[in-house]
Amino acid sequence: LDRLTKSLNDLRNKDVFEIDPNAAQRVELRYGSGEAIKCFKEGENWRLESPVADKGDNEKVMQVLYNLRGLTVAKEDFITDEEVDLNKWGLGNPQLVATIQEKGQTQTLLLGNTRDNKVYAKRQEESAVFFLKDNNVTPLKKNPNELRDKKLARFDPLYVSKVELKTRDQNIVIEKTKEYDYLITQPVNVLADRDAFKGFLDVIKELEIQNFVANKPENLATYGLDQPGADVTITLKDEPKPIRLQLGGKDERGTLCYIKRTGEEPIFAVKAEKLHEPATRGYLAFRDRLVMEFNRDKAERLVVDRGDKRFLLEKKPGQEEKWFLKEPLEVEADEDIVNNIVWSMSFLKVERYVEEGPKDLKPYGLDAPRIRATVTYAKGLPMTDKPEGEIFVADKEPDMESQTLLIGKRVKEGENVNSYAMLQGGNLVFELSWTEVRYLESEPASKVVVSLEYPDVTGVSITYPEKEVVYQKKGDAWEMVGPEQKPVATREIESILYNLKNLKADDIYQYSAKEPASYGLDKPLFKLTLNTGHGEKSITMGSHAEKGLHYVKASGSDFVFLISPDKLEKLMKERPVREASTAPVGR
Repeated sequence: LDRLTKSLNDLRNKDVFEIDPNAAQRVELRYGSGEAIKCFKEGENWRLESPVADKGDNEKVMQVLYNLRGLTVAKEDFITDEEVDLNKWGLGNPQLVATIQEKGQTQTLLLGNTRDNKVYAKRQEESAVFFLKDNNVTPLKKNPNELRDKKLARFDPLYVSKVELKTRDQNIVIEKTKEYDYLITQPVNVLADRDAFKGFLDVIKELEIQNFVANKPENLATYGLDQPGADVTITLKDEPKPIRLQLGGKDERGTLCYIKRTGEEPIFAVKAEKLHEPATRGYLAFRDRLVMEFNRDKAERLVVDRGDKRFLLEKKPGQEEKWFLKEPLEVEADEDIVNNIVWSMSFLKVERYVEEGPKDLKPYGLDAPRIRATVTYAKGLPMTDKPEGEIFVADKEPDMESQTLLIGKRVKEGENVNSYAMLQGGNLVFELSWTEVRYLESEPASKVVVSLEYPDVTGVSITYPEKEVVYQKKGDAWEMVGPEQKPVATREIESILYNLKNLKADDIYQYSAKEPASYGLDKPLFKLTLNTGHGEKSITMGSHAEKGLHYVKASGSDFVFLISPDKLEKLMKERPVREASTAPVGR
C-alpha cells in the first residue's frame, strides 16, 4: 500500500497554481490579522485596491505572481486527501490566503501553521493537505507599501506637449511648438528656457516617493494641500489622460515636500530639491534666460560708468578693427577685456530671475547702480541686389541701437558671487553671474607695459640699488660690458626681451604718476633700460603695493601699473627682488 501511495504521489501535479502570471487580472493576499492586500490590473498596469487605492509597482506585483506560480509540492510532502478537521493544521483560520483570478477563473491557496521549516497548505478548491517549504512562502508576506509604485509619475518628457502650472497667484501654460522648442503662452507670450523646463520635467519623472505619509488624510491643511502651492497638469502626446499632481508644503527639515495625485487620497513625501522652488515661484522659473542679443561684430561704442568714473571706448575701423579708450584719456584699450564685455553682452544670459516689476529697487542696489554699461551697435546693413562678383556697398548708413545694463548689489558677501542686475527700461530684476560682471569691473585701458620690437634693441641695462649690469649686442651675439666684460648666452637676453614684450600688468593703479616718491619710483628696486635705434625704453619697479604686487612705471607712459613679482622676476638677471617699504594703497 505504501508503494502504491508513493507511486500515486509521483504522478500527482506538484504545481500549486496553474496560472499564467501575465494573464492574471487580480491577486489578493489576506492575512490572519484580517488585513488584505488587493491588486487589480488596469490596462497594462497594476493598481492597489485595498488597504489603499494607489498605483501598484508592476514589477513587485508580478514578482508575487511569479512566486505563487513557482510554488511546488515535493512528492513526500502530501499529507492527506481526506476531509478532516483543518483547525489542527491552522487551516481553519489560515495565516495567509492567496487568491489569483485569471480569465474568470479563481484559484486560492490556504497557508496554516509552521512545523519543522514547513507550512501546512491546501488549495481551497481541493481536499488535499500538503507541506510547502517556509522559505518559499516567506516572500508572500508583504507590507502593502512594498507593492505600491515608488515612482510618482511615469512618462517620457519627449512626449510632453503641454504643461499647465497653477500657483497661488499665477496660471502658467507652457507648450511645445513647431517653431520653438517650448513656449510660455500664459501669463505672457515668451520663449521658455529649454534647459530649465526640461530639467523640471526630468525632476518630476525621476521623483521617488520617500514616505507614504497618509492614505486617508483627515486634514489636508496639515500638509499644505488644502490650498496647494502648485497644481501641475502634464499632457502627453497621444495620451488621453494627463498626469495631474498637487504640491503642498515642506516638512520640518525642509528637505521633503508633500504631494498627491489629483483626485486621489494618498499623500506622499518626495525630495523638495529642484521641485518645490521652481514649481511654486511662477513663470520666471521657466522664462528664457537670454535678455540681450546682438551681433557682437557690429558693436561700435561702449560706455562703462563705474562710480564717479566713466570709460568711453570706441572701435576704430580698419583692416584690423581695434578698440580705443577715448575717456578719461586716449590710449589703446585692453582688447581682451573689451571683447569679453561685448561678447558677454551680445548673448547675455541671466543666472535666475528675481522679481518682475519691483516696486522698490533699493534692496537690489539698482536705485543707484554701481555699474552702468551701454553698448551701441549697428542693427544691420540694408541689402540690395548686386550682380555676382560686385562689391557690396550699403545704400545708407545702418541704424544704430543702444542697450544699457545696470549692475546693483552683490547677492551676498564674499568673492565670486552673483550680482543683481536689470536692463535700463526693463522691468525684470535678475541675478548675473560674477563671471559676466568681472570684466565690467576690470580696467579697460591696455595693460601692455612696453611696445617692443626685438631687432631694434642694441643694449640692455639692468639697474639695482647696489649695482648695474650692462649688455651690448655685437653682431648677432650679446656680451656683458659692465661691471665686467664677459660673453653671455644670447638666449638669456632674448628671454628677457621676450618676457618684456609680452609683459601685461595685473592692473593700472593710476593714470598719472604725479608723486613718484609715493610709489617708491624715486628709489627703484629694479630698472630695466633698453637702447634702441629710436632712443631708450625703460621700466622702473617701485615699492610693494597691496596684494603682493609692485608699483611699476614705463617710459613713455604716465600710468602706474600693478604687476606681480613672478612676472618681474623673469626680467631680472644677477639679483632677485628685495624687500622695500610699503607705499600708500588705494586709488
